[in-house]
Amino acid sequence: SGVWVHPLLGWRLNLAGREIVYETDLTQVDYLADHRVGGTIVMPATGYLELALAAGHDASFKFLEIRDLKIRRPMLFDEQTTGRVQVVLAPDGGG
Repeated sequence: SGVWVHPLLGWRLNLAGREIVYETDLTQVDYLADHRVGGTIVMPATGYLELALAAGHDASFKFLEIRDLKIRRPMLFDEQTTGRVQVVLAPDGGG
């Protein structure tokens, strides 16, 4: 169980530990189906940024900055597979 947070981010899961975990099925986000390359649904770069910013906002970070974003492998979806995605915020040594 969890709390609904954001259309792309989905649910904030109630888990033990210091990490904050969100989970969603991106194939259920209607407007992503319009972002296709060669018939395959592709997560747009702005979607990755929105996931990060929404997670930071929900976690009440006072300052948010995204630097050096690298998409090493794009998220691809089709109508036959699930788009289940988790976003994990893990504290580092500085906070």
